[in-house]
Amino acid sequence: MNLKWVVAVGIVEAVLLSQCVFAQVTQQSASSLPEQPKQPLPGAGGSKQSSHAVTQIKIGDGGTGGWLFLPSDPAPEKAPVVIFCHGWSAILPRGYQAWIDHLVTRGNIVLWPNYQDNLRTPPQQFLPNAIAAVKSGLQILESGNNNTRPDLDRVAVVGHSASRYDAFDSCWQGGQYRRHVRWGADFS
Repeated sequence: MNLKWVVAVGIVEAVLLSQCVFAQVTQQSASSLPEQPKQPLPGAGGSKQSSHAVTQIKIGDGGTGGWLFLPSDPAPEKAPVVIFCHGWSAILPRGYQAWIDHLVTRGNIVLWPNYQDNLRTPPQQFLPNAIAAVKSGLQILESGNNNTRPDLDRVAVVGHSASRYDAFDSCWQGGQYRRHVRWGADFS
């Protein structure tokens, strides 16, 4: 046999042997890796839905308007409220609809204050507009005309993009953070 063939066969055998060893080592180390935890059904990050549909109610037009998104099918008697402040110029909620649906089907009411009338709304109007929209939305919820009433002891304020400041400002008073925010008549 030619020396070139002996060397070529030796190289091929060495490559094949190293591939087999590498595959065996990889398989052994992969089996010793920890597994990703399974998604919990209830609780934070859970996949369990308490409602299977979302009811949308418009609460007004312009910068002081917005939308309510309520859990339905079945509708709970009382639900926590998530005040969802959108990002700059995202006046319509459709870009956030998957996130809103996720929150609502897990048993929350989402209140969307539409703090901007258009792109020319001055930033100093954002917070007053958001507060007016939230008060209007809460009045609708507390009127009793809907199947679900707001649980005002469980309110979260969420802000995306430019609205993170509105969300923060709404919970900040007198130089300190307020853990419990009441959006009633006493809020100014």
